[in-house]
Amino acid sequence: GVGLRYFAYGGSIRGGKTYVCLFILILLAKKYPRSRWHVVRATDTIMRETSVQSFLKLAPAGVTIRYSPMVRATFPNGSTLTFFSENISADRDLKRFLGLETNGFLIEQAEEIDEKTWEKTKQRVGSWTLPPGQMPPAIILATFNPNDGWSRNVWYEPYQNNTLKAPYFYLPALPSDNPFVTDDQWDAWSEMDDVSQKIFITGDWDARRNDNAFYYAF
Repeated sequence: GVGLRYFAYGGSIRGGKTYVCLFILILLAKKYPRSRWHVVRATDTIMRETSVQSFLKLAPAGVTIRYSPMVRATFPNGSTLTFFSENISADRDLKRFLGLETNGFLIEQAEEIDEKTWEKTKQRVGSWTLPPGQMPPAIILATFNPNDGWSRNVWYEPYQNNTLKAPYFYLPALPSDNPFVTDDQWDAWSEMDDVSQKIFITGDWDARRNDNAFYYAF
């Protein structure tokens, strides 16, 4: 049968989605020596302030990290995890993906990523080959908050309609699923307006503010 290949985890803020997905990549990197994995986010600046910081909290002993020209973590077994910015404003044709060899991707905050990048990751996943018996599964992980973009069409709508089938998988993530959310954070969120709470805290994909829907979509 058809196995799972495209995994999405998300639906609100502070659901633990980044840590879960990075942990999966770390496990794969450790299990499959010399494998290559890439984390994609909209810009290098955002990547270094978010995904990289999360990885540093999880990085196993013995991992070395290079910060220039891009952030790359190298594991003792030769596997690498590279933080790869989309940077589509400067590279509309996504030429930086040409020739990229990798076993899998994590697309961080897919609502910030162009659909063309999603197509590029599908083209390049599994392109880094290893000897028989040592090849990891070719997978793409994705995280996102509620949005009206391509990730909604790919995962959320089929999930809601009970039509999501392999090779796709979606698991909602809410802050209520994350035991590390503090009481102070819950108190702060209680002061958010109702629409923001519905979208970002309870994961209501259809919540909108009628007088400024664009703001929330952005």
